[in-house]
Amino acid sequence: MGLEKRERGEAFHEVGDGLLLDWEREELLSALCPTGSVDDFERQCLNYLQRRGALTDWELQRRRMGDRHFTLQRHRIIAPIQTGDTYHVFEAQHLFTGRIDVVKVLRRDKVTSALVASHLRRARIQSSVESAHLVRLYDARYARATHYIVNERVSGTDLLRSVMARGPLSVTRAAACGIATALALDAIHARGLIHGALRPTKVLVGDTGSFKLADVGTAEPPGVFDFSRNSHLVRADYLPPEAIRCERVTAVSDIYLLGCVLYLAVTGVAPFPGGTGEQKAHAHCTSEPVDPREICEGIDGEFIEALREMMTKDPSARMHSMRDVAARLEQWALISK
Repeated sequence: MGLEKRERGEAFHEVGDGLLLDWEREELLSALCPTGSVDDFERQCLNYLQRRGALTDWELQRRRMGDRHFTLQRHRIIAPIQTGDTYHVFEAQHLFTGRIDVVKVLRRDKVTSALVASHLRRARIQSSVESAHLVRLYDARYARATHYIVNERVSGTDLLRSVMARGPLSVTRAAACGIATALALDAIHARGLIHGALRPTKVLVGDTGSFKLADVGTAEPPGVFDFSRNSHLVRADYLPPEAIRCERVTAVSDIYLLGCVLYLAVTGVAPFPGGTGEQKAHAHCTSEPVDPREICEGIDGEFIEALREMMTKDPSARMHSMRDVAARLEQWALISK
C-alpha cells in the first residue's frame, strides 16, 4: 500500500523545502508513488531533485546524511565557502529572485552579547557606506537561533588566494587594487571610522578583474588599540606599528595596512614573513621589509617608494589620506588603460 499524498507531502517538505516552485512540488508528489516507507520516498525525492539539478553535490551529500536545515528565511544555503574566526560563510540563493548571495553566519560557539552587538553595529555601518568598491550588504537577520548577514557575492577569490595560485600582480594590477581599496576605505573614513583589520583576505578579486573590499573591518573611531579585544598576533603580518605600541590608531593606520597588502600583491610574501607573531610585531616597529626587487625583478622603483611612504613607521610621515593614496597610484593604473 502506497503512502498517502499528505504523507508524501510532509516527507518531501523535510527533504526539499525551498527547492522547487509549488507546481513543481505538486508534479513531483503526483509522479512518485512509493510502496515502501517514508525513508524510501525521501530517497526517491533526493534522486529526483538531483536529476533536476536542484541540489548541489554538497547539499545532496548533507541531505543524505540527514541534514534538513538548508533555508534561512529568504535564502537557501547551497555550498560552504569557508569558516573563519567569527563566521561560517556560505554561498546561498535567494528563494524568490534566484540571486546568488553570500551568507555569513555568526558561529554559535563564539556568540557573546558583545559579539552580537558588534556584528549588528558593523552590519548597519556597511549597509550605509556608499562605495562601488565595497561589497554591498543586503540584509542582517536572526533565524533558527542564528545571527547572519547577507552580502553581495563577488565571483572570484580573495587577493591572498589569487596571489598564491597565480603569482604576484603586475604593478599596474596592484595599483588598480590599491586604488579600489583606498576609495572603499576613504568612504569608511568619511564616516569618522577606521577599518583596522585590513589584510589580503579582505580584498576580493573578481573574475572580471575588479577589486572590492569585503567589509568595514572593526569600523571603530580612532583610538588606542586594545589588544585585549583583538586577536592581534593571529594577524601579525598586518599590524601598524602604532597599534603594537598601544598608541592612537587613526585613518593613516589603514594606509600602513594597505601598504602591507600591496607589498604582498607584488612580491607574493608578507612584509615580515618569518618568525612568531611576537617577532613579526617587533619587526613592524623596528625593521624595514626586504626591497621588493630582491624578491621579484622588474618592479618600478617609484612604486616601491610609494609603498615605503605608506609603510613608514612614523604615522605623520605617511600620505595624509586614502584620496592621496589613490592619486599617487593612478600613474601606474593609467598604463593599462
